[in-house]
Amino acid sequence: MKLYLILVGFFIYLGDMSEQEKFIQGEWEWHGHSTFVGWTFEKGSYLRTAYPRMEERGTYKIDKIDGKELTLILDNGQDFMGTRMLTIRLNTLNNTLHIDGKGDFNRREILNED
Repeated sequence: MKLYLILVGFFIYLGDMSEQEKFIQGEWEWHGHSTFVGWTFEKGSYLRTAYPRMEERGTYKIDKIDGKELTLILDNGQDFMGTRMLTIRLNTLNNTLHIDGKGDFNRREILNED
């Protein structure tokens, strides 16, 4: 019964998401010459990772949706950083994102470890 309630809550949450927000859910990565940037979006939470070593966690809210562009308000819960805006442009044909002018972020492949 508990698992049923959790699953119902999850699908209700996804039902409240726009198509654009549903599209960004998951792990995304971009590789440069000697750098890496990763973003994970999951039901109102985000994780940003980068190499050289950097990690930031927090929550997001949708500020604006304009076609294939989302503007998010990020809040990492730290006073000195506060909140900031993040612009994401969706390319649903190529299954990529442009995040804050950087792209193409590709959806991270999940490897089966069987």
